[in-house]
Amino acid sequence: MNITQRYLKTAMLHPCTLVAGLFLREIDKLLPYKNGEEVKYGAPDSVRPGDTIESQTVEVKNYSIEVANDSRQLAMNVAQQAQERTDHLPSDMPQTLAVDVTDQNIFLNDEESFVNDIVLCSIGTLQPSDVAVRRN
Repeated sequence: MNITQRYLKTAMLHPCTLVAGLFLREIDKLLPYKNGEEVKYGAPDSVRPGDTIESQTVEVKNYSIEVANDSRQLAMNVAQQAQERTDHLPSDMPQTLAVDVTDQNIFLNDEESFVNDIVLCSIGTLQPSDVAVRRN
């Protein structure tokens, strides 16, 4: 099974997610975790990262951040999700985030502010280097 078939089988068919996964090239199966251990799919209180690529999680978000309220709400939601996963992912599995802002009119200082909001809201779970913003 080639990488595209593996990805289509294991990930939701969202164009942004698909492009990110294919770009990164190595996609592992989507495993749920609880208290740092792999658990059976559907286990209560388990978490499942968007993708696990080369032993790190990659969450891909494709939301409008052109409006300040949308940007702040997304930052808070993403940070909360990252904090929740921290308790359940293995300690040696870093979390990363890719935000696709393709075709959005975002100024560089707005992008930097958005990344800083995510970092602040995550209370240290995510660092600026953990967040990538994809433009056109």
